[in-house]
Amino acid sequence: MAGHNVSYNLRPNKFVERKLFVDLIGQICTKPKSSYVYISMGGPQLEDHKLFHYQLGLEKLISIESEPLVYDRQRFNARPGCIDIRLQSVSELIADFAAIDEDYPNEDYIIWLDYAAANKRYEQLSEFQSLISTLNNNDFIKITVNANVTSLGERLPNESIDQLKERRLQAVKQQLGEYFDDELFSIEDITKNGFVKIIHRAIEIAAKKGLSDDLNYLELLSFVYQDGPHRMINVGYKLSEKESELQELHESLKEDWIYLPNSSTKIYSISIPNLSVKERLYIDAKIIKEDAINIHKSLPFKFDKDERRSLETLKQYLSHYRRYPNFIDVII
Repeated sequence: MAGHNVSYNLRPNKFVERKLFVDLIGQICTKPKSSYVYISMGGPQLEDHKLFHYQLGLEKLISIESEPLVYDRQRFNARPGCIDIRLQSVSELIADFAAIDEDYPNEDYIIWLDYAAANKRYEQLSEFQSLISTLNNNDFIKITVNANVTSLGERLPNESIDQLKERRLQAVKQQLGEYFDDELFSIEDITKNGFVKIIHRAIEIAAKKGLSDDLNYLELLSFVYQDGPHRMINVGYKLSEKESELQELHESLKEDWIYLPNSSTKIYSISIPNLSVKERLYIDAKIIKEDAINIHKSLPFKFDKDERRSLETLKQYLSHYRRYPNFIDVII
């Protein structure tokens, strides 16, 4: 499952999630833009680096890439010119972090580890833990991990559902090792949604293991989306020496950041519909003026045979219409 090989125009839910990430950072970064350094695995097009520059105005941007072919494409596609493109793995980034700190002694870090491989979860969580151990007050870190339960093994001929779930349970225990919470999860959780919760908890365990004694963390971002077979979970934490500051931040975000994780809804699902231009224009003309139920009733079509699911699909669009991607074919 090499998600990084899938074109962005085939991953609209990832597009929306990235925009949500930028929206959140725009709300919590209150200092001058020169006070922040953004680091991530930018991919061939460096899409998130572009967003952080053009939408938020950040100029201290670092992209790390371990694949030489992708690195070459990044150098060719680099825009804006302030992106520092490095042929470097995550483990090399961690080992080199003291040197980065010397270059940016007063800046806060915003870091995104965007993983795609489904068979390296332990390695990914270990890197996440190690990276958190290098971070300081006011830094923000986000991680994306594959949460597709079928990656634990497809059903074999003559294999019962219970046998499949038991085999998948043993596989995830082996994959996650110390990051698997065997007190919280059992074979009953080896489902599509249950596996997302298992990975979410594993990320939390890795964060706690990596956090230094003088730092606290607050989860501000927790999304799951699926484009094709790629079901991905995204979790982001703000770090602070003062727990009171995190509590104040939590309170200040309650109204404007409706996706703030809480005890009842820890993980928000992003699943936008694929709309034609005509459908979008029709719906957009009614946004704000009418509620979701009335807009849904007025539609001359439905998104699903089930009325409830059709309405929920519309609500997904209404939640993200400002972030909805526009992919247009142009003959150049």
